Amino acid sequence: MKRSLFFALLTTISFAKAQSNDPNIGIGLAAPHYGINIKANFPTGSGGWARGYRISNQDNTSSFIQLGAMGAIINGVSTLNYTYIGRSHEDVFMVFRPDGNIGVGTLLVENGENWGRVFQVKGNQSAKNIVTSSSVQTGVWAHNLGFYGAPAGGITGTQTNHSFSIITNSSSKMTVLPNGNVGIGITGPTEKLSVNGNIRAKEIKVETANWPDYVFEKDHKLMSLDSLGSFINKNGHLPDIPTAKEVELNGVQVGEMVNMLLKKNEELTLYILQQDKRIKELEKK
Repeated sequence: MKRSLFFALLTTISFAKAQSNDPNIGIGLAAPHYGINIKANFPTGSGGWARGYRISNQDNTSSFIQLGAMGAIINGVSTLNYTYIGRSHEDVFMVFRPDGNIGVGTLLVENGENWGRVFQVKGNQSAKNIVTSSSVQTGVWAHNLGFYGAPAGGITGTQTNHSFSIITNSSSKMTVLPNGNVGIGITGPTEKLSVNGNIRAKEIKVETANWPDYVFEKDHKLMSLDSLGSFINKNGHLPDIPTAKEVELNGVQVGEMVNMLLKKNEELTLYILQQDKRIKELEKK
């Protein structure tokens, strides 16, 4: 029966269109302005809610799409024009709010900071927003359990083997490579952290091994002052210390340099003690 009525309706519309040169179809109005133009007065539902357009199965037990007026009615006009996609008004997958904000998994899009527009994805345990191209997949995740090697909490980055960059004024300011190297002011960092610029900090902790306490051990051989003088005259720098040209070309390993400078200070202390001993012996004569 329903199928017969449907075909009868199509036949009626087709016949009506055959009598007119207007390619548009109007339901509820005589002069449609669009391809299919529907105009109807929707009665107010329970609790002062307008019904709007709804697409669902016959008994509303499946998912639905609802367009138009779903909100408070003032003087017969809806003031809140929502669009819903979901199973019911208590189980909505997605909502387009009249203020332009969009919610996925929530009807109440949070915007206490008065952003211009908000796209909010919410889940009971986790939520994520994925953006993909043909080969790159990036996203923003919020998860109560750690995954991708990260602890629980907010995560942003790529799921594929690609770099992740922070860009301002159309240029990369910070880049994270797939191998974990991070560059600030540089897009191809070769170390775990490469910075093209100055760094200011209250304190920097450098971990190093082989601390040079061995200089004070009894079996440590200290270079004689004559040999040290000859080395300096020939090379223009202390033993085990890089030259100015090497530092200019390769930079300085901070941990290694601190280690070597401490070694030289300890050796200098031994030289001073040796000279003090010799002076006292000479004074006795």
